[in-house]
Amino acid sequence: MENSLLLRASLLLERERYAEAEKLLRENLAVDPEDPQSMRLIGICQYGRDALAESLQTFDRAVALDPEDADLHVWRARVLLRLHRGAQAHQALDTAG
Repeated sequence: MENSLLLRASLLLERERYAEAEKLLRENLAVDPEDPQSMRLIGICQYGRDALAESLQTFDRAVALDPEDADLHVWRARVLLRLHRGAQAHQALDTAG
């Protein structure tokens, strides 16, 4: 996480300033559209704002880019649980390892 936009976005995220963090992260994605770290943080922002359908789409995209990242699968499972999709959440956790 050496990118200054990612660092600033992470600090905003810690303060639950989700909209501001997401804006910075989208700026970062404009430069690197396949950055799974930015997508992870956007997904967390969306989760924090209760935009669960958006969050799931973001984590799906991030997992497609980095399927070996167990943390992405765990976040995806969290979203699925909040969407009352327990079987899919369990499958995501199994994939996480």
